[in-house]
Amino acid sequence: MANPPVPLNFLTEVRLADVPVIYRRFANLIGKGHWERRVAQMDAVIRSSPLMADHLRSENAIAYGLQRCGELLNMHGALFDDAAADELYPMIGFAAQALWMIDAATSIEAGKMVSRLRDALENPDGMRGLRLELAAATHFARRGLQLEWPEMVGGGTFDLLVRFSENLSLEVECKSISNNKGRSIHRHEAIAMHQLLLARLQPVLATLTNGLCVVLTVPQRLPTLQEHRVALAERVKDQIFIGTSARLPDDIDLHIREFKPEVLGDFAGTGRIERSTLASLIGGASKEAMILGGGRGGVLVIVLQSMSRDDMLAAVFATLRTAAKQQLTSTRAGLLVAGFDGVTSAQMQSIASLHNDPRQPTNVLEQSVRRLLSSRQRNHLIGVALWSRSELLSPRLEVTDSAGVSFYFPSRTGRFWSDEFGGLFRSPSFAG
Repeated sequence: MANPPVPLNFLTEVRLADVPVIYRRFANLIGKGHWERRVAQMDAVIRSSPLMADHLRSENAIAYGLQRCGELLNMHGALFDDAAADELYPMIGFAAQALWMIDAATSIEAGKMVSRLRDALENPDGMRGLRLELAAATHFARRGLQLEWPEMVGGGTFDLLVRFSENLSLEVECKSISNNKGRSIHRHEAIAMHQLLLARLQPVLATLTNGLCVVLTVPQRLPTLQEHRVALAERVKDQIFIGTSARLPDDIDLHIREFKPEVLGDFAGTGRIERSTLASLIGGASKEAMILGGGRGGVLVIVLQSMSRDDMLAAVFATLRTAAKQQLTSTRAGLLVAGFDGVTSAQMQSIASLHNDPRQPTNVLEQSVRRLLSSRQRNHLIGVALWSRSELLSPRLEVTDSAGVSFYFPSRTGRFWSDEFGGLFRSPSFAG
């Protein structure tokens, strides 16, 4: 049985006055216990590991937003505080669009969607994928196109079928790219390690009068087992108290050196350090550094890094090649959408501007896209769209709206190409 097309007025805007109805419908349908349980679990982790707070609240933003919205509505019956509304825009848009999809589905499809929503509330990776799929659906619906969700009815393993006409349709597969893609040291692992080190280095911080830079280099990954992480933190602590660099067990290198705190600029006043300054101090770029001010004017810098080179682009395009082969049918036009969770709209605009500047040489990103689209095995693809993180805009006339930036690479030589695909992203959110 074919999935009925979503009506052309697929929900793309939400009025703040509708929030109480949206929240209560969503809570009744999904069950608020799902996000309340998730928030309680994350709060317990944060109590034992405070450095995790920002990371976990960001990864579980929808669950925390639903929790906060319920609290405000119970107290006031509406959202009238601008600051609260700003905080809750992502949740508002997500819940409204999810309800719209459920309303447009058959009872069987709706049941599957409810199950998927419940799982996503307790699984950040699943939530990222679902939010990207909703963002893509919103984009196509705004162009007056009809949508179907084949996976919900066994009609395919791709995410969306976009119908242009009776004889022209497009398969869309969305891949959410997390900040950990292609990285040897994942963010949550690094924070957990920093928390263990912080607990053990308080005596050092209390007496530190100079700058101390500690660089811990692992062969590939940080230990995955907690007992092994604790053992490593103890070895690092002991070596810092000794004050010399060392080669630790399991081929882990620990480099320790002193520096003048002044090289970090006004860290004491602002709590901020320029990336270039940090790179100069440690001898290269690092995504996982903890900088702590000591009680006597000193500064402790702890850097975690891997000997294995990070390569996000290689990992991303390996994922896209697999999706083109295994999730698109290759019997009609296909589009791959890669949503980069760590890339803002402004950053995607900047990337696209460099691509569109004829004075600039062909970059690695463009080379990777060309290789993907030029393969005969993938000539069913009509393009690749790189998507920035969706950013909710402040409401105008009490309406909240979402926007991101899409960087579109069309493939006009594919066997399913149609001129209707050329302007697929030619809108205010189009970057290239």
